[in-house]
Amino acid sequence: MMSNPQFAQSMMNMHPQLRQAMEENPELRNMITDPEMLRQTMSAASNPMLMQELQRSNDRALANLEAMPGGLAQIRRVYNNFQEPLSRAAMDGPNQSLDALNARRARCWA
Repeated sequence: MMSNPQFAQSMMNMHPQLRQAMEENPELRNMITDPEMLRQTMSAASNPMLMQELQRSNDRALANLEAMPGGLAQIRRVYNNFQEPLSRAAMDGPNQSLDALNARRARCWA
């Protein structure tokens, strides 16, 4: 069921907060509606080794970007445009503060 990108896309479109975040941010909508990105995400979710490799690759890319002039500003922009709207959509909607989201996330990982 989750190996089907169209099914995953329809599930995301059913989530009102996520749908609102995608309407407000076209870059986010493009990322979420990309079938290849959805396939990779589904594969990583079901394969812990692949998830670890993707996390290591992401960490290396962030470290390389941070070392470049203006890199930290770019990381901040990506966070504000992608991660924050997704977090808000996943955690009870857009009215919750970022501090409350981070505290909730910390409790989940504790």
